[in-house]
Amino acid sequence: MKSTPSITNELIAICTEEYKGNKAELEVLDEFKQNYSSDRAVWWYTRDSFVYRLLNKALRVQNIDLLFLFRFFIRDLEQQLEENQCTSSICVYRCQLMSNDELKVLKDSIGQLISINSFLSTSIHKQRALQFLSTTSNSDSVERILFKIEADSGLSGVKPFANIRSLSYIPEEEEVLFMLGSIFRLVNINQDSNLIWTIELKLCSDNGNDLKSVIDQMKKEQKEIGSETNLLSF
Repeated sequence: MKSTPSITNELIAICTEEYKGNKAELEVLDEFKQNYSSDRAVWWYTRDSFVYRLLNKALRVQNIDLLFLFRFFIRDLEQQLEENQCTSSICVYRCQLMSNDELKVLKDSIGQLISINSFLSTSIHKQRALQFLSTTSNSDSVERILFKIEADSGLSGVKPFANIRSLSYIPEEEEVLFMLGSIFRLVNINQDSNLIWTIELKLCSDNGNDLKSVIDQMKKEQKEIGSETNLLSF
């Protein structure tokens, strides 16, 4: 099922202005306009194109106007994740660089809940995830991070997550994608002999009795200090 022209045209107009003069990107924009359908949302998200870059930028800086234009796409992504939800418990991995300040915030948050305000891409293969860090090293301001994430498919009230191999633009990556807004408990943080920090997360239900008040408090704190202390973007 294709999204309505009025929805996609609003987004295309913004993106056309953003990539004015970029012939290659404008061709991709035209392809999106002509061929996008809801059953290809993951395919477009995993492709290196304006969709991935602008959506994640909008999520990172909380550009509400742009996110509103992406609302149909976010809805389609969620539907595909729900339709392909993992049916067994999994352990997945993700590597990235993180500032010392961000790491300190997480160290101070062990045992607490954190909300991920982006889509979270992970790998079922630890060694493949670690390849991202193979050409990097720690510095005075940046640390190397390995996220180890456990997710129980039998837990009720969690945001959808799915192995997107059959849906992805790059199927060989064997990614598991977690829905925007997924809630995790920060279980532990430790550093290994290679100076890589392992951060253990466990997926949590978002319908717990006390969760709404927890999230409301996290959002309040974020607004008051103007930074992402508890609502983290990866």
